[in-house]
Amino acid sequence: MIFSTEMPIVVVFVVGISVVSVANAHDLPTFPRIVVLAARADPFRPLSWNYSVRVLDPAGRTAVTDSDVRITGFERRRGSSARLGTFWLAPTPTPGIYQGTVEFPESGSWELTITVKGRFIGESHVQAVVGSAESVQSPADRPDLDVDWILVRHLLLDWGHLAGFGLWLGATVVGLLKPGPNLRSVAAITWIALILDATTGLYKMQAGTPFPNGLILGSWDISRIFFGREYVSTLLVKHVLTVAAIAVTGVLTWRAGRDGDGGTASRPLLTVNLILALVIAGCVSVLNLLHAIVLHFS
Repeated sequence: MIFSTEMPIVVVFVVGISVVSVANAHDLPTFPRIVVLAARADPFRPLSWNYSVRVLDPAGRTAVTDSDVRITGFERRRGSSARLGTFWLAPTPTPGIYQGTVEFPESGSWELTITVKGRFIGESHVQAVVGSAESVQSPADRPDLDVDWILVRHLLLDWGHLAGFGLWLGATVVGLLKPGPNLRSVAAITWIALILDATTGLYKMQAGTPFPNGLILGSWDISRIFFGREYVSTLLVKHVLTVAAIAVTGVLTWRAGRDGDGGTASRPLLTVNLILALVIAGCVSVLNLLHAIVLHFS
């Protein structure tokens, strides 16, 4: 049966990725010391800030030269949907000192990430309150939650992702409990669920990951931060399992269209789909844990 042949492959694949991730976790880079010496707004251009950064070795004794230093970030109220471009800091005649200008697109409270790549690789997070007096008022003077279209869209897409998974899981369970005439409906609902998960998942890759620049298909620039690569590996496993579920659903749809009730082959296919859904749920749990770890140590 498909269940007996596919299940060991899935288990071995997931366990293999987990072992590799754990092994890689012990081979971590050495992080540099990143110190912000100055962050001042231009008196004539309040959205233009001049930054001066010192980069030292992990012990904090020796200046680090010949490194790429850049600043990225996002506006804290609007989240990852309002991102800052990439601004490079140039080395100065003083060893270990890098300076440059950051052009903010608008006023607000910005979460900035200073990334260093060279002999040592690491990141540091700082905040910048930019612009008008309204943006610099204390948190006690502002509402606890600013609700706007950006937030509503983010919540709708998050809930849509969860709803897609719920539809997929529910349709599969119904197909297992009451096979036969329900198979075509189960296949149709499963396709709706998978399409919903895939489209909302693309948004979550760009705006819902713990990396400053998000993740874009074909362009995953992941710095060697603590458990960053383990996060990406787990996300890749989740995507592979989703592709496998799409393939299984394709076979299930073909059988439903040919035989009506799918014949005796429908139950093994639905069982495989159920197992894939549960393993993906496990991957999501691991991703949530790694998300918190990456944010804490980056």
